[in-house]
Amino acid sequence: MFKIEKDIDIPKFGEFKKGRRKYPWENMKVGDSFLIESYSESRASTVLSAGQKWSNRRGGLIKFSSRKIRDDFRIFRIK
Repeated sequence: MFKIEKDIDIPKFGEFKKGRRKYPWENMKVGDSFLIESYSESRASTVLSAGQKWSNRRGGLIKFSSRKIRDDFRIFRIK
């Protein structure tokens, strides 16, 4: 059952995301990387897709690549 609440202001779009990013795209320089534990082909693809979308919103000049390392994978900024 859902609790109905009254007098709650509607937040602006993106308000909850400010200052909280799932991946560190904006802090990465060329050659930097971060580790994602528990490799799966679909998860690697999802993370790279998120990085590419982030880059495209900023002109598309930043590129990322992933490599499987044992049971994990690592995302690299390559451009």
